[in-house]
Amino acid sequence: MNVGLRGLCVPAICAAESILFAAQLVPLFPGYPHTPDADPSTRHQVEVSIPTRLSVQRAAGRFSISYDLASLRNVKITVGSKMTIGMKDELRVYIKGDARPSRYRSVLEGSMSETAPRAVPLPDANLLKSTETLTSAQDGIPAAGKRYIIEHDIILFETDVPAQHMWSPESSRNYRLLWEKKLNTVR
Repeated sequence: MNVGLRGLCVPAICAAESILFAAQLVPLFPGYPHTPDADPSTRHQVEVSIPTRLSVQRAAGRFSISYDLASLRNVKITVGSKMTIGMKDELRVYIKGDARPSRYRSVLEGSMSETAPRAVPLPDANLLKSTETLTSAQDGIPAAGKRYIIEHDIILFETDVPAQHMWSPESSRNYRLLWEKKLNTVR
């Protein structure tokens, strides 16, 4: 019986070593170092298209929240040479009259590259077209008879850390907030 168990264990150990070995050779999510030639002290102006209004549809038991794409406007920001421009979008939905929560319901992050002072699109066009749907059944929002404040905080920043899996742009000493806008509506 002991011999049979040893016979079964050996292939399992070999298989585990192969998997471990393969994982060491090809990481699932490689980490990218800081951009070596990024220079936050050499600045130039770019324009970024940003929405200025929200589109909120309220139906029985649900909210559909998106950007009003007809409200896009170019915003001028000053960016360091070869820095990554990032966008963070924080969504908060809360009952009118309640305190604004410090935590947000969801956050979206994206990045864009720029090579010359010109109009730059938002990090990800799909980010603009995305819709956040909240339902009474799943989220407890909206409750019948309650009015809600819906906020999207849009934050543009720069960093010398390229976008990547588990991105932490704030970890750089060259992280800088460039522009912030709160879009809100009551429904």
